[in-house]
Amino acid sequence: MKITIPKPGRYYAYMDEYHFFRWLERIKRVTGVKWDGHGLEVTIDGKLDADGLSELIALMTRYELEMDCLQELCLTVDKEQFACSGTYWYDAVFKSG
Repeated sequence: MKITIPKPGRYYAYMDEYHFFRWLERIKRVTGVKWDGHGLEVTIDGKLDADGLSELIALMTRYELEMDCLQELCLTVDKEQFACSGTYWYDAVFKSG
C-alpha cells in the first residue's frame, strides 16, 4: 500500500529533519519513503498494525501535517480504536466537507 503525506513545511534544524525521517522510516512495515512531487510517498508492506498507525498519527501530529491521507488506514487497522470520534486526532483524519 502507498500513501502520500505532505512534507513538513519547515524544519527548525538539521536534526529536526533527521529525526522526522528516522521516525517515519522506523515505523514497522514502512519500507520506503520518497518525494513524489506532491508529498512523501510512503510504502507500507502488508497491513500496518495498531502500534504502527499510532506512531504514524503521532509523527504527523508532531509535525502538524494534514492527516486525511490516513482515513483508509484508520478504517482497516482497528475500526473501534481508529474510527472513534473521541480521539484527539479524529477531526484531522476524518474532515467533514
